Amino acid sequence: HFARHLRRMRALYEKRQHFLINEVEKELSDLLKVSKTPSGMHLVAQLAEGFDELKIAEKAFRKGLHLSPLSAYCIENKLPAGFVLGYTGFDEKQIKQGIRKIKETFRD
Repeated sequence: HFARHLRRMRALYEKRQHFLINEVEKELSDLLKVSKTPSGMHLVAQLAEGFDELKIAEKAFRKGLHLSPLSAYCIENKLPAGFVLGYTGFDEKQIKQGIRKIKETFRD
């Protein structure tokens, strides 16, 4: 039963990852770059130059969206600006809504 569950979840997570990548590319390609990963529950989105990841995360939080800045995962901030995007706990509708909120955050 557990092996079947794992196969089902892997297929679902792969589908959600693909959907998230497509939405980012369609709606935010000039602001964020993401790449497919062979496994996992999160993606790294690199932020376009000229934006402050902490300010963007703060604005997003006020819209009810939690964006995790890459710098929060570093002792020394040597990574390019960006965010960790989770996708496994969200369906396609929720992913679309999240992308819309991120887009609104950048427009503000």
